[in-house]
Amino acid sequence: MKKKFSKFCIFIACAVFILACKTKPTDPKEQETPKVRAKLSINSVTCVIESLDPSFWNSAPKDNAQMFVSFFVSYNGTFDVTDIDTLIVESPKDLWTLTSGQLAKITDINEQTKTAAIQRLQCGEGEGAAPFGRWKFILTDINGNKYEQFLNVDGFEKKAEDKAKEESLIQNFPQEETPAIKFIVPHASAKNHIAALARPVIKSLSKDDNSIEIYFSVNDNRVKNGYFWFDVPGEKYYKDSGSMIDASGNPVNGCRAFFTDGRDSRYILRKDSENAAWFDKITACFFVVSDTNRVSATWEERIRSVSAKAIIK
Repeated sequence: MKKKFSKFCIFIACAVFILACKTKPTDPKEQETPKVRAKLSINSVTCVIESLDPSFWNSAPKDNAQMFVSFFVSYNGTFDVTDIDTLIVESPKDLWTLTSGQLAKITDINEQTKTAAIQRLQCGEGEGAAPFGRWKFILTDINGNKYEQFLNVDGFEKKAEDKAKEESLIQNFPQEETPAIKFIVPHASAKNHIAALARPVIKSLSKDDNSIEIYFSVNDNRVKNGYFWFDVPGEKYYKDSGSMIDASGNPVNGCRAFFTDGRDSRYILRKDSENAAWFDKITACFFVVSDTNRVSATWEERIRSVSAKAIIK
């Protein structure tokens, strides 16, 4: 009995030894470690309120919406929407709560300029209205870190004809109070409304092998500059024509004439070494007007309006 027991113990010991020899110990370097998400490093946030012609969209937005707000996030390092838990934006009238998945659909990230553009949140109902006042931007990453910033949307002047209408209302109805909150709207119809910049009109467009010539008109003396967005299929961003006028108001960058009183203005894009790769691919364009001259105040637009889409054949 003792001999059988002894043989059994020896057998077990040998089996354990063999298994130990065949089993490779785990290398600590090969063990998977959970990915550590870096804290988002944000410098600042700016916003632009846009009045968009419905033709800007491939399919018409709900309720024929025309007023939108976009946010431009300046960051260090990298910006990855999967590192975001939520974005909350509060305006005096609207509230947006966006998840990482929703942001992925509307955020364009430009690694060269280190800017993440969160694009075109609809303001108000129907055609839309963007309120003046204090807006709050709160971005929370998946680690619970928060970036908060207040944005003041104000200082946009009324059109001369709207001022005249308001003065008439005050004289005829002096007892009527002006609501506390003012709104930027496509077209002013109340005392607390300020019309967005009048949308420019692309009046004619012609193209040959070496140039595109465009006649357009701008009828709003609050406009300080304008530029074209050229639609190039396969490109992530619209190609930008650059400012129409310099800091002194003189035409530049292919602009031959630029007026803000409704007269015809003219622009020519010539094919050259800088645009040769995409010139022949252009299919459409929009004209954008802004309340800021981008030459004297680069990328400090606050309000802009975008024309109807013009097809280029």
